[in-house]
Amino acid sequence: MTLALRSTIGRSALAAIAAGFLCLLDAGPVEAGLDQWTALGPPGETTINAVLLATGPGGTPTLFAGTPHGIFRTPVASVSWTSITTDSQGRALEPILSLAIDPIDPSHIVAGGSGSSRVYISEDGGVTWRRRTVDPSTAATQIYAVAFDPQASNWIFAATNDGLWQSTDGGDSFAAYQGLPGCVDVRAAAIDPQNPLFHYAGTECGLFKTTDGSRADAQWARLEQRVYDLTGTGSHLEDVIGPDVTALVLDPANAENVYVGTRAGAVFKIQDDHIGGVIISPMTLNNGFVAAPIQMLALDPQQPGVLYAATAGQGIFKGKTAGWGGWIRFNAGLGNLQVNSLAIDATDSRKLYAGTENGVYEIEQTSVLPLAPDLGLRVTVTQDKAASSTTGLHRLIFKITLMNNGPGGAAYTKVTTTFFPPGLKKPLPPGSVSVAKLTSSPGSCYIHFVNCVIRPLAMGAHATITLVIDPARSMRNKVLVARITAIGTAENDVWGVPDAHPADNDIQVQVAIH
Repeated sequence: MTLALRSTIGRSALAAIAAGFLCLLDAGPVEAGLDQWTALGPPGETTINAVLLATGPGGTPTLFAGTPHGIFRTPVASVSWTSITTDSQGRALEPILSLAIDPIDPSHIVAGGSGSSRVYISEDGGVTWRRRTVDPSTAATQIYAVAFDPQASNWIFAATNDGLWQSTDGGDSFAAYQGLPGCVDVRAAAIDPQNPLFHYAGTECGLFKTTDGSRADAQWARLEQRVYDLTGTGSHLEDVIGPDVTALVLDPANAENVYVGTRAGAVFKIQDDHIGGVIISPMTLNNGFVAAPIQMLALDPQQPGVLYAATAGQGIFKGKTAGWGGWIRFNAGLGNLQVNSLAIDATDSRKLYAGTENGVYEIEQTSVLPLAPDLGLRVTVTQDKAASSTTGLHRLIFKITLMNNGPGGAAYTKVTTTFFPPGLKKPLPPGSVSVAKLTSSPGSCYIHFVNCVIRPLAMGAHATITLVIDPARSMRNKVLVARITAIGTAENDVWGVPDAHPADNDIQVQVAIH
């Protein structure tokens, strides 16, 4: 539910003796695919409910996976899965739905069970696990999400189908929050890292917040946006988000920004100033997102403004948090589009791990943001020796070459020519020149706008544009300035990644008319 940061622990290898039944499953050497999801296993295991990056035995960066058959772990550097099927007292582990790591003590991990009302707690990096009960009144509780207080390791929270629960003693006992009004199905929970008294709960009834999360009897209020009447004479509160909130993540750099996902397949950005001002903005309207239930949201820890959404049935989307942004499908090589969980490497956020209904996948991106193209223009101008039949002046023939020097490809480029008198104060008046010919290979051209569009233009590729113009008689013995500009957007880019060297995209050519 929350991003797990890699950290270092040091434990004796002898502690493994107390880990219960361990089974080593060697998947063989697996390397992350560059810009391509690669299957990691575990062998024979399909459903992965949760993935978590932590530091495991011996201080080794370790990937954990929660499954219907317990917990699996593997060193990140060399995939070799270990199956953990019992707790430290030899009792069988229940199916695992959720995983979380303590941001203060990274050797402290908690796992939430499915239909057991139990959590499993490890304080040695996942070597040994102790079992504790969340709701002693029933054995049918699903622990959808677990979380630690960011400033107090002994405070643990469990979001369940029987309400939201808190422990103040490291998980030994739990108490139910009483103030959520009739909303018992809690799918997500988050705690403000700057002010741990501010808690958020995603429920079947919508999104709720309390400003006193330390109390089990704390009062919770639905987060609604104040909408003002068109007349400006009144206002009312409106539930913009709706029911069935299934995912929550807070921006660690600015906890006033809360990101919410719903079962209906919508993502919202909430700006909450904690004093009553709430702005709720939809992030998934006609900008590349395909609606599907949101299973998890994760913010990139190194690249501000990048948000990942794991969905049930449409795979993974990568989006931008600023403005309306946009979304990119992020499924290349992903063998299953039912994605239940995501984990991002906090030391190198190009690396991600996904828990799906067909095992764990990993990817290493060349770049988190799309690589920008580096466009360049080259122009030559010749005069047709045969005078124009209509004006008696020589035609001007422009040969324009548009190049993409990389490092990224361009999904869309446009080359525009505008004619000026010397000084470039304002374009020539209409009728000063007429376009006799305008072609591009590859690409399409529009004579009326004197521009050509080329899509796509790969790194190292070029396009050749031919522009032929007839100067009007009024231009005889005058100087014409042609300003040629190119713009382009990166491949798969809906965020406006700029050209690497925009100065190369603007050329001015001066020609004397005879």
